[in-house]
This record gives sequence, structure tokens and C-alpha cells, in this order.
Amino acid sequence: MEIDKLIKEKNIQKKLKHLYYISFIKFIAMIIIIKWHISIWKKKNIDYGARLCELLYVSSGFLVGYNYFYNPLKSDYKTSFIYLYKHLKSFYPLYLINTLIEIYRRKNISLNKLTFIEIFIINFLLLQSLSRYKRFVPCLNGHTWFLSALMLCYFSSPFLLNGINTLKRSLILFMIVSSIRIFGEVLIKKGAINLLDADFHYGPFVRLLEFYMGMLTVPIYFLIRFYLDSFRKQKIYFTIFFTIFQIFSPILIYVVCFKFKYIFYRGHFALFFSIIIIALGFDYGLISNILSTKIVQLIISCQIEMYILQLNLNHFINKLLFKENPKNKIEIEIQFFIKLIIIFTIAFLYKKKLKPKLTNIFDTIVISIINKI
Repeated sequence: MEIDKLIKEKNIQKKLKHLYYISFIKFIAMIIIIKWHISIWKKKNIDYGARLCELLYVSSGFLVGYNYFYNPLKSDYKTSFIYLYKHLKSFYPLYLINTLIEIYRRKNISLNKLTFIEIFIINFLLLQSLSRYKRFVPCLNGHTWFLSALMLCYFSSPFLLNGINTLKRSLILFMIVSSIRIFGEVLIKKGAINLLDADFHYGPFVRLLEFYMGMLTVPIYFLIRFYLDSFRKQKIYFTIFFTIFQIFSPILIYVVCFKFKYIFYRGHFALFFSIIIIALGFDYGLISNILSTKIVQLIISCQIEMYILQLNLNHFINKLLFKENPKNKIEIEIQFFIKLIIIFTIAFLYKKKLKPKLTNIFDTIVISIINKI
């Protein structure tokens, strides 16, 4: 196909640059999810937890496709395990520490008729989302089902990347995958899919579909980018347009989520985010220049650490500082802001001081185990 040759041969991405604005949007989404988990909401206009999970899976898939569009990974299981391990080791030492603290904090835990051993194994192996039974998901570190499902997405990535080899293939697959996601949501809503006590939104299959939807938009992104680059001669107008778009795109996302919250199913929102993420990937505005500064990149780089630590730190902060619930909206916001600063500070210190050492120790242990097998 001529268009594929055009995209591949055009030297627009021989050296990929970091997509600063998407990284920023992911960071903001993570902050709102943390607030959803640890703060008291007087009024919930939008199911932020659900909406932003869809945004995060779609954007994660897009970024994988973007990073490997020109240098695809080999499609074999060895590459899958290596790619999975690369992502796993970046957070697992902290995840394990957090899990052990949680177990110690809740010594007499007995959730949903699960034994302590079952709870420990599920969390230790990061299997929360891989069980079809929803009772496995919230046990102990309930929020970490997100990481469990994301690891399956990363494991599948070397094979999924074959879908973006050509523009035609990616468009056909995008229509098929998005249709399955939306139709599956309709079946879920109507109760047609209800096996035992399954919760498919926690499961990896639904999240894998969203991840793949984001990945499949990458060829069309590069095609649009090829044509946009021809307009960059009018640099001032070009920059002004994308700066305005970057300022108002979060408002657009909010308006769509608010206006269509009773009309769209979750699959529809995944489709919307797959489309909007293409536009967010064009880092031509002035906002991207601000976001590319070293201090901003340091701040937004510890989002996974913040996500892992949020519930345990919230418990200890409440115990030490906030023994009574806030009485009004201002107190709620102030309390959340203080919590967020503490969570960020501890996450940041861990990332800068402890993470390199613990990652090396984890690497050494895993390599020694593999050598003995």
C-alpha cells in the first residue's frame, strides 16, 4: 500500500521523541483516580474511576504502538516475557513492600471467604485481575488489579504490534476490536454475560481490548502527522492552534464524560479516548514545551509509585493527622491536597533513592533463580 510506504519512509520519526502532553494527561488522570480512592466526594458527577481507567489503558496502548512503530518487537514468547519483565521490575519491589505492609496492617484479614494463604498468593503473583471471580480483585490491595491487567497487556504487546504493520490492517482491526468492546459492554449491561460472580471490567480481556484500541490508532496518527508537518512553515499560527487545543482538551474530555455519562457505555468512552488520544499526541503547542522541562518530568515520573502507595499511606495519614472526617468541601479539598503532597513526597523519595538499589537486588534474585532452573 502506497500510504504505508509514505509513512515508513518519511523521516518524521526515525528518532522518536517523548510525547510530553500524553504523559501529563496520564499523570493528571492518575491523580484524579487517587482522589477517587482516598477522598470523600460530596457529589460524584462522573464515575471518574471508570472513565480514567479507560483513558489510561487506551493511552498506554497508544504509547507502546508509538514507541515500536518503526522498530517492532519480535513476535515470540521470549520477547513477551522480556518485555513483561522490563515493566514488572520497575514497580514490583515497591509493590511487594506495600503488600507486606498491608498484610501486617490487616493481620486478621479474611475477605470474601478467602483464606490468608489464598490472599497472599494472589497478591504476591499479581493475579488479581486474572481470575474470573470478582472476589479475588478487591482482596487486600484492591486497586492493584489495574497493574495485574496491565501486565497482561504488556505481555501481549509483541504479538499485538503485528496489527499496526499497515494502515489498512490497523483500521480494519480497530473497527473489529472497538465493535467487540462496545457490543460486549451492551451484553454486560443487559445481563447476557454473567458467569458466576465475574466482573469483566476488572478482568484482563476488556482492558486488553482498550489497550489494543489505543495501539491500533498509531498508523493513522503518523499519517496525520505527515500531513501536519507540511503546515509547520506557518509556525506561529500552528503553535497557537495547538496551544489552544492543549489548554481546552481536558475541558473537552470532562464535558464529553459529563454530558454522555447516561448515554455512553464504557466501551463508547474507550472509543472516544482512542480518537482524542491521536490529537493529544501532537506535541506542537507551547504547553508541551513547559511539560518537557526537567522539573515537570521529574514530578510526573513517579505516578506508578504514587498509585501503589496511595491506600496504605492514606490509612496512616488519617490515623496520624486526620482523625475526623472533614465537614465541608473546603476542608475536603485541603485534606486531599495535604495527603497528595505526602504521597508524592514519599513516592518521589523512593523513586530517587531506593528504587535503583531495590531494582538491582530484584534483578539479581530473578537472574540467579533462572540460572538454577
